Amino acid sequence: MKLAAIVLTGVLVVGGLGVGAYAMAANQPSTENMNIVSKTISVDRAKEIALGVSKGGQVTEIHLDQDHGRKEYKVEIVNQDTEYDVDIDASTGNILKGEQDVRDQGDMDDEDISTLKNVSPAISVENAKKTALANVKGTVTKTELDSDHNRLAYEIKLMTDNGSKAEVKVDATTGKVLKVEIEDEDISAFQNVSPAVSVENAKKIALAKVNGTVTKTELDSDHNRLVYEFELMTDQGREAEVKVDATTGKVLKVEFDD
Repeated sequence: MKLAAIVLTGVLVVGGLGVGAYAMAANQPSTENMNIVSKTISVDRAKEIALGVSKGGQVTEIHLDQDHGRKEYKVEIVNQDTEYDVDIDASTGNILKGEQDVRDQGDMDDEDISTLKNVSPAISVENAKKTALANVKGTVTKTELDSDHNRLAYEIKLMTDNGSKAEVKVDATTGKVLKVEIEDEDISAFQNVSPAVSVENAKKIALAKVNGTVTKTELDSDHNRLVYEFELMTDQGREAEVKVDATTGKVLKVEFDD
């Protein structure tokens, strides 16, 4: 009986050690879980997530930081006249913070090219020159990379074939013509310039401002800008005029006759 008791006790002790060892193993993180914790999303993925918040724009700064023991990507974005600050969990890709701040005109006037120092032009200077010369026939006299309303842009100065001075601004990211200015106020100075906005799209823009019927359309110059001038008869029977920038599509003037 004593021998049996001793053997039985030994089994219990061994069993106890087995249970303890099992419990310790169960509390240890698995290799799979450790790998999940240690994973960090790439910078490109963080940019993609942040640009989804701002709906596009230019990433002006991105860096990996640690906040309360958690790795985070801090992303700053400029999209037209709005600045975005986005914090992203570097392990999960979850958005931790998304703030936006609309800049006033004073801020935009004071902006410096250094704001975009980390942004590389997607359009080469040679392609920008070709775009400018496709809009204004002449000779390029000066090319400068600068910021324009929170966009990286090429400012290209030219001497036209007619002897007038001109300037063309080309978006360094999209290649889109932002502005065309020609020294001569006469429309003849624009004879080699192709409007970036079609007359059909300009009409739609005008009719979005004034409900009615277009009675006359004219392409003219206005303060060194190529513009569409639309005369309309409103749905209430009033005459109106809408001027639309032929380069940017911006409405420059809406006027109603009394």
